[in-house]
Amino acid sequence: MEIKDIKEIQFDLQFRGYNMRQVDGILENVTKLAQELTEKASALKQQNMGLKQQVNDLEAEKITAYNEYLEYAKIISRQKISEAEQQAASIVRSAEYKARTIVGNSNEAVTEAQTKLDKIRRDTQERIETARVEIMQIMNFTDKAQKQINGAFENMGTKSSACLELIESTSNIHADSENRIVLSAFDESTG
Repeated sequence: MEIKDIKEIQFDLQFRGYNMRQVDGILENVTKLAQELTEKASALKQQNMGLKQQVNDLEAEKITAYNEYLEYAKIISRQKISEAEQQAASIVRSAEYKARTIVGNSNEAVTEAQTKLDKIRRDTQERIETARVEIMQIMNFTDKAQKQINGAFENMGTKSSACLELIESTSNIHADSENRIVLSAFDESTG
């Protein structure tokens, strides 16, 4: 039943029936109320459709916002990754430079140490050679001195023998002289 049907309702007349005016008034009020309720229902349907559209629009905005946020997050992530890669590359370059510097300094230090070691070896070799020459000179000098000492001892031995002979002969002469003096004195005393 619709609102127009309410307006068109006809009641049969009977002898003891209802007051038609009252029934018509109530029907009119019911018709108005039904009309208002229909209009409100229609308005609520329109409002509901509008709200559904708003929900759909908000849902679409939400999806768009989510996609935009996701895209923004991807951009920020790429930027952060790029910055991190740049920082990492900078750190690697710095570490490689420091490593090359350390290796270079080490190589320089090794080269300098090798040069000093070579100089020490040359100086040591020169000193050893100088010491050998000096030792050979000392050995030659010692050999000559030994020969001279041996010659001197031989000479002394010969001279000692001569000296001993001289001393012996001097002792003999001295003894002869004493004997002569004693004999002479004896002769003189006996004579």
